[in-house]
Amino acid sequence: MESLYEEPQVQPDFSKRKKSIWARVLTAALLVAVVFVSGLVGYVYGYNQKPDVTAGPVVVTTSETSSTASNLLVSLQNQIELVADRASDAVVNIQTESISYDLWFQAVPSQGLGSGFFISSDGYVLTNNHVIEGARSITVITRDGKRYTAKVVGSDQLSDLAVLKVDISGAKFLSFRSTDTVKVGEFVVAIGNPLGLSHSVTFGVLSAKERSIQEPNGALIVDMLQTDAAINPGNSGGPLLDLNGKVVGINTAISTEGQGIGFAVSADTAVKVVNDLIQHGYVRWAYLGVVTRDTSTDDGVVVVDMDANGPAYKAGIKVGDKIVSLDGQAVRNQQDLNSLIRRKNPGDKIIVTVNRSGQNLNITVTLGERPKS
Repeated sequence: MESLYEEPQVQPDFSKRKKSIWARVLTAALLVAVVFVSGLVGYVYGYNQKPDVTAGPVVVTTSETSSTASNLLVSLQNQIELVADRASDAVVNIQTESISYDLWFQAVPSQGLGSGFFISSDGYVLTNNHVIEGARSITVITRDGKRYTAKVVGSDQLSDLAVLKVDISGAKFLSFRSTDTVKVGEFVVAIGNPLGLSHSVTFGVLSAKERSIQEPNGALIVDMLQTDAAINPGNSGGPLLDLNGKVVGINTAISTEGQGIGFAVSADTAVKVVNDLIQHGYVRWAYLGVVTRDTSTDDGVVVVDMDANGPAYKAGIKVGDKIVSLDGQAVRNQQDLNSLIRRKNPGDKIIVTVNRSGQNLNITVTLGERPKS
């Protein structure tokens, strides 16, 4: 399998709609870019202009501003079109078939839809775990309409990711961009199969990083990205891309309480999960071995129970200790603790700072491997 960090190899017809999806994307881009350019021109002018009572006024004509904005918009549109065209070759639709049973114990077949994308030329596909969970059969459909039967290499509930394998060679694939380099406010493009509408493209910005969400199955997914690029049922498992066509996230969930709030598993989490699933068949998550509760002051988590055979117990952490930091990074609540531990690997040595009887103690802990559930 190729490195996950290599460079990427690189609509349905609604006749009753006079405007294409690109017209709507461009309209949104026009609004965003005009505001951006206007603000940018004002900022640059205000910053560079030094007080000088003898200097005359500096005039920026409307035509000059409009020309600059127009050029930026054309460049932005061209880049979005390029990303959409090249990345779509690596994006796949996923169809699943499952069997459930009614009150009379009669088998009832059901179908599911989702998205995914190739992460190697030899047929590895990344998607969400909830897209394929419980499926009796999985079919991967490429942009050109070819259908492939997929097998599950491995799946993980804590990240809601799964790796599939299909029998193909020379597939176009996408590579990842480290989450640490992604900035809030960057433009992003989502591609997927919402409501069965193959290879639909939406556009927006990265709204926030390091979000945590609770899935219906109870799993807490940490270090997620938030975006306002439209994500709908069927988009799950598709890529969230930067304007260079690199994957920054895997579209996973939407908020049911508001519009324009979608969540994607971060690229860094995806790379770890992919490597572990392919090498081991499961994800080797780091394990501290404590049960904690939040405090009302949001300044740490209190240990309320421990695994007597776990790393924390063996290192000397006690019930009643308040964990306030890991490796110098503040722990305000359980989400902070989970997020910091998830970034580590089994065998890593960390410094856990606990408050015990009013005094802070630094305790070195060698992390274990989370037991399989």
